[in-house]
Amino acid sequence: MLAGNLGGQDRMEFTVVGDSVVLAARLCDEAPPGGVALSEATRTQPGGANGILVSDCREVRIRNRQQPALVHRVISLAPGHAERLQAILNSLFPGSEAPA
Repeated sequence: MLAGNLGGQDRMEFTVVGDSVVLAARLCDEAPPGGVALSEATRTQPGGANGILVSDCREVRIRNRQQPALVHRVISLAPGHAERLQAILNSLFPGSEAPA
């Protein structure tokens, strides 16, 4: 991943590019309106999806990758996790709301 100012003297923009950015964009595309999708890699990380009920995974083709990504849609959070997520979101983005 590359992050920084890209462009020339006439026009300069801060942007990010790379495989992680492409995957994040595809996860956004796969999420239902107002919903969340996560990769199998995130779900299987220690603590990655504790307390999160997810759908069965599906294969999603990702540009410039030989293997498709395995993607889950978040169905719901276990009791107590919504409050924990809300606290994290509020610390990062004051006024945000966790999914129900």
